[in-house]
Amino acid sequence: AHRLFGSSISNNYIEGFGEGGQAGTWCGIWASLQGGPASTIAHNRIFNFGGEGQTDSEYRYICLTVNYSRAVAVVTGNAIMGAGTPRGTGLHYTAEEGRALTVVSSGNAVYEVHSPAVVGPNVTVTSGQ
Repeated sequence: AHRLFGSSISNNYIEGFGEGGQAGTWCGIWASLQGGPASTIAHNRIFNFGGEGQTDSEYRYICLTVNYSRAVAVVTGNAIMGAGTPRGTGLHYTAEEGRALTVVSSGNAVYEVHSPAVVGPNVTVTSGQ
């Protein structure tokens, strides 16, 4: 999802991403956010039952980054189940130098991944009010 601006990604069932023979960074949901109104990633089910087979790959179940300025996202109520390998990350939040990301993250079930969350520089994660 490129250039989210006050948008929503919700109620999706996603499985089997990155199962092909090509190595890379694979995301169940990848979104780049615009600065301005918050976007919401909610109530998605993201699984990788077929495994995380490519040893040269990374598997990120929800991956957010920022296009410009300061972006805000709400990530809530998502169910993520990895394949139990050292290559899986449940929630991956990044913002390049000169950009900022605030994520309100709560109520997510993240299991069978190596890293439940990776939070990069210029990113603030809170549980909300």
